[in-house]
Amino acid sequence: MTSIITVDFYQEHPVSETSQRFVNKVWSLNNREAADPVGPKYLLPNGCFNFAVLQGGDAKVSTVHGYYELKPGLYLCSQMTGKVELTLGAFSHATLVQLHAWSLASFLSIDLGQFTDQVTSVKQVPNQLGVSPDLNSGISASNLVLEVNQFFDDLGSTPRVGLIESVCRQVLDCVGEGSVKSLADEHQVSVRKLQMDFKQAIGLTLKQYMNIVRLRAAVDSLTDESKSERNISRVAMQHNYFDQTHFNKSFKKVVQMTPLAFDESGFLLSEKSD
Repeated sequence: MTSIITVDFYQEHPVSETSQRFVNKVWSLNNREAADPVGPKYLLPNGCFNFAVLQGGDAKVSTVHGYYELKPGLYLCSQMTGKVELTLGAFSHATLVQLHAWSLASFLSIDLGQFTDQVTSVKQVPNQLGVSPDLNSGISASNLVLEVNQFFDDLGSTPRVGLIESVCRQVLDCVGEGSVKSLADEHQVSVRKLQMDFKQAIGLTLKQYMNIVRLRAAVDSLTDESKSERNISRVAMQHNYFDQTHFNKSFKKVVQMTPLAFDESGFLLSEKSD
């Protein structure tokens, strides 16, 4: 049984200008007052990492990697390559700090590929994620935003823009289009080095990241129109898929349904600015 989703179930919380280099957004899911769970709801890959603070009750999460039953605590939600299913338990609340793809790589030199498609308790990765803010299980979303802003303000001098951040920003600017070779040439590194460094730093291959960015842009285009008015061929051409068949196949591989069947009401998608 699931509860009726209130208008404030999903909320986004802006962060400071200093934090925006590394934090895409802070967002929360609020089921504190309900005696029934909410879900299943679905999330799509977006090329970001999330630190999640789960409070109150439990949450159930299914990813490409496996199924997780989460108790209150702090978790690292790593890069996802497919649709994620989430059910938020009764009397539960989750607040998530969504980091840009390059953020952890700007501070750490560990292989993040080991966490891809997984939800991991931060306690299971000791000393490797020490740059995360000092979060506690009872923190509110507004106080979490203050903690995040304080963390980045206290850094003083932030890391210089390195290879991974530069490449990610270019992919975002080009909405996932282009080629790995052109990115390597522009950054004056070999294709092999770029591919190896990117996979270790992000947890995805560069091509996977480019495909995710392009797919999310296509999803935005789909949701700009009502379901009955969608022109799948036009969206495919707009985002430079070879043809509608290629778009359908790429979309279904990640979302597990065709673009025509896609119903955004079942998904937790970022709020669009007016």
